[in-house]
Amino acid sequence: MRAEILKSIDSAIQDCLPAHHELLKQLVQIPSQLGNEQQCQMLVKAQMERMGQVVNQVVCRNKVEGINLATRFPGSGGVGRSLVLNAHCDTTPVEGEWKHPPYSAHVENGILYGRGAQDDKAGVAVILLVAWALKMAGVRLRGDLILHSVVEDETTGNGSKALVEAGFGGDGVVICDGTWPERIMYAHLGQVWLDVAIKGSVVAACVEERGVNPILIGCEFVSRLRSWSQDMNARAEPFKNITKPYFVNVGAFHSGIWHGSVPDKAEIQIQIGFGPNLLPEEILLMVRRIATDISDRIQVNQGLLATPACAVPADNLLIHTLKSVIERNSGKEVRTAAVTGHSDMRHFSTQNICLYGPGAGWNAHGIDEAYRLDDMAIVARNLAEFTIDWCGVSAAPGS
Repeated sequence: MRAEILKSIDSAIQDCLPAHHELLKQLVQIPSQLGNEQQCQMLVKAQMERMGQVVNQVVCRNKVEGINLATRFPGSGGVGRSLVLNAHCDTTPVEGEWKHPPYSAHVENGILYGRGAQDDKAGVAVILLVAWALKMAGVRLRGDLILHSVVEDETTGNGSKALVEAGFGGDGVVICDGTWPERIMYAHLGQVWLDVAIKGSVVAACVEERGVNPILIGCEFVSRLRSWSQDMNARAEPFKNITKPYFVNVGAFHSGIWHGSVPDKAEIQIQIGFGPNLLPEEILLMVRRIATDISDRIQVNQGLLATPACAVPADNLLIHTLKSVIERNSGKEVRTAAVTGHSDMRHFSTQNICLYGPGAGWNAHGIDEAYRLDDMAIVARNLAEFTIDWCGVSAAPGS
């Protein structure tokens, strides 16, 4: 029965693949930064409804309201586990000079370019392709299959959190985001965003010594933070495969209006990555101590992102099962790894969770983000086979 099911799935994936390549293009052509995800989510909702599904909309309630989608394919019961396939449609902002316009979804030599192409609209297209292929192949799962399309992955993580709290968790979870076809992620660093405001004292440039320049204070502040991260890395034990688990990134530094005066204020946006022995609130206290030591003109507030480091067993049952499928299909060794980024793993109660897919690409968050279209079928095939192994099947196609 298994060979017959897999043959039907292979055929269904090939039949559905062109439509899902086109879907990915359409998704990339819709800007969907924080607070602007609804049009993209409505396209995803329509795709779910085309499968005959009831689609649940769950709202994030925080500074920005966003719609998250969940749909459940009920299993037949018996010996079977439920599975969540999760992906996100929100993207990061666009910066810099792009070779191809960031919302053009330009395809060249099998590579699709555009903001969100790899991170993570390809993930959304992949999990929809998996569901379509299972449906067209006539596979009847024993356990429930639940699809998530969430927002705010790049910021608060509140999208996945809202769906879990609404009852759309599972015995196992695969977050289809951020990995190549032969790599599985099981851990990530802690992260916190900091919004820093520095008050200056305005005077003419020619008498700048009479004023207080917030840019210079900001430079000293950033230098102190980077020295702190270097000291921490010198003393820290590696976190899984990450040998330097602390970093400080200055994402934005705004100040001043012209050459001829000391600025009134400076604003800095900082992301700090850290290891498993600290919490976001502890990082915030440490940063505020450094700020106080430099100047009472510095105000530090926590931004939207705050997550501790997260790790599950690298050999958990879900990863073991998925890894076996991938290695059997590819003939290649699968690498499990911790990453320096962040994910929504922390919101799910199960230890049977990982990040896998949507496949290879480059420059997520950067210029000329791209996704290799050939990987869509590879990752979808692996996830479809894994789904039948995890959830179980109650009947062969057509029976």
